[in-house]
Amino acid sequence: MDVVQVARDRDAMRKHSRRTRDAELKISSWHCDVWKPVIAAVNGVCAGGGLHLVADADIVIAAECASFVDPHVSVGQAVAYEAITLLRKSPMEGITRMALSGRGERISAQRAYELGIVSEVVAQDRLRTAAGTLAAAIATNCPTACE
Repeated sequence: MDVVQVARDRDAMRKHSRRTRDAELKISSWHCDVWKPVIAAVNGVCAGGGLHLVADADIVIAAECASFVDPHVSVGQAVAYEAITLLRKSPMEGITRMALSGRGERISAQRAYELGIVSEVVAQDRLRTAAGTLAAAIATNCPTACE
């Protein structure tokens, strides 16, 4: 689906919205009632719905090369879920700026760390190891205490 084309056609947008609603789109750990801690490892560009996964993760680690962008307004869509859920982690001004800038501005991994969106920034070649090491450390704890 070409979201830019859909955004320019009101009927296509309504049809897409109905399909999304009717499918009860469940894309993140929160939607799927995952009770275990969720670690997101971000490598590269995290855009649109990817921000939803980041917002709903318990812990986010990003590679130095990662960037974050919310392109919704650039394709005629309302800013909603991603920005709202990111507000649980980050000050409103930073999220508002990202949401209203659309494709015009990307947030670097370092800036995402400063805003509280990510908890750690690591070298790209250490990302998987860092996430795995953290997961292993969490797994050594009492499971009921981590729920």
